[in-house]
Amino acid sequence: MNLFLEDFPASIGRISSGGPEDQLRIAHGLKNSALHMGAEKLSRRMGELEDKLSRQGGQAAPGELAEALAEFETFAGALREYAAA
Repeated sequence: MNLFLEDFPASIGRISSGGPEDQLRIAHGLKNSALHMGAEKLSRRMGELEDKLSRQGGQAAPGELAEALAEFETFAGALREYAAA
């Protein structure tokens, strides 16, 4: 749980700076991690991004990454509370 909370924001940042294969690998991993943590909406968002990145010339727009990070923060607040209890 803590690893997810710590790594997700940094991984989102690496999507914008990585090459196409790295971007796709990171998006796929974040999709699965989010699903594993119960963040279904975030997992769907990352799946949509993964689909986009898998197409020829597909790139992540900065706005998409910001939206994914905002979705993460919404979920992470409740997860942090749970982890602190």
